[in-house]
Amino acid sequence: DRIIRCVVGMPDVMPETNFLEIAPNDGDSIVKMTSFGQKMLIFKKRALYIVNVEFAENEVRESVERKVDFHGVSRQYHVCETDLGIAWMNKYGVYIYNGEEVSEITSGKIDMTEWNWTNSKSIGYDPIHRTLIIMNNINNSSDTSSSWIYYIIDNSWSKLSSKFPVSSLKSNFINDQEGRLLLSAYNSTDVSPANVNGVQFKKSIDDGGNMKYFIQTISDSPVDSDGDT
Repeated sequence: DRIIRCVVGMPDVMPETNFLEIAPNDGDSIVKMTSFGQKMLIFKKRALYIVNVEFAENEVRESVERKVDFHGVSRQYHVCETDLGIAWMNKYGVYIYNGEEVSEITSGKIDMTEWNWTNSKSIGYDPIHRTLIIMNNINNSSDTSSSWIYYIIDNSWSKLSSKFPVSSLKSNFINDQEGRLLLSAYNSTDVSPANVNGVQFKKSIDDGGNMKYFIQTISDSPVDSDGDT
């Protein structure tokens, strides 16, 4: 419940007495913190707290602007940053906060019987085509259930016709310095470049011999199970 703050202008100095408490003694715990503009998003397991941050000379003031029940997350990799806001997911659906309001982007588009929620889902953002990519299960190398792509500009979803072609346990998504979406894979079998209706997979080996998988959307609009726009 407690967030330790640094001294203004001294990011490496964090006095124990300089803290912010978010709903103490509520029986919940903080899972993830992120920010968008002057808003700080505090994700607990059951609820989201949106905190307004005001900057003044040698002083920072925070105030809880809103509590959103049932919008918490259970894992850090259930949240990702985009240039249009913060995106996250839980068993109730997928959401985006744009700095002003929270929108549920699965409402009326994905039936919850198809959502097939597990805590092993992972979400990432492809800034090139402005899409969210959701991997269904990063903790099961033999999982065959489908994953999802969300096209932010079109406000539309596409369901992948087959599983991600990386047969191993996988890390969460990250973006490299060029914005490319990538993940690492543990003890992975060799995978040739592959397309799964609308998503392209490429592999790369760095100077240290570590294999990375790059994932990018190859269409600016949703595609069907045959890969057609």
